[in-house]
Amino acid sequence: MYKLCSSRAICFALSSLLSFCASVSIAEEIEKTHSVEITVTGHKVIAGTTMVAIYNNKKDFDSNLTPLKGASRAVSYTNESFTFDDLPSGDYAIKLFQDVNDNGYLDFASTGIPTEPWGLSSLNTQQVLMRAPQFEDAVFSLHGDMKMTVQLR
Repeated sequence: MYKLCSSRAICFALSSLLSFCASVSIAEEIEKTHSVEITVTGHKVIAGTTMVAIYNNKKDFDSNLTPLKGASRAVSYTNESFTFDDLPSGDYAIKLFQDVNDNGYLDFASTGIPTEPWGLSSLNTQQVLMRAPQFEDAVFSLHGDMKMTVQLR
């Protein structure tokens, strides 16, 4: 009888340990985050500030609401890199611009066309947008660390 209890206790302990290890492994996978490194190219003048915003939903992107993460840096080279860390797997979109006059905004002509250089993730730079860009124009899926280049237009 003692041996049977001992075996059950050992089996229960091993079973509990295996369940715990499996749940820790699953939790680690769920909580795993990634980085996106963005290289911005095409600065025509070395002036102003490059402003980058990353969004994880259509509503905020399309309405220019607060991004998930943002960064800015004074332009000092024709190519600059920004890295966003701790991003869970999912869909994201990036919009950026070079604030040449450092007024904190992307300036537009009276026709609604930007007068300062701008760019989006996942956008063909030859494509001409006749409307404000939407989340779908810039969306990309993140499932591991990623590097991308965004050409200013």
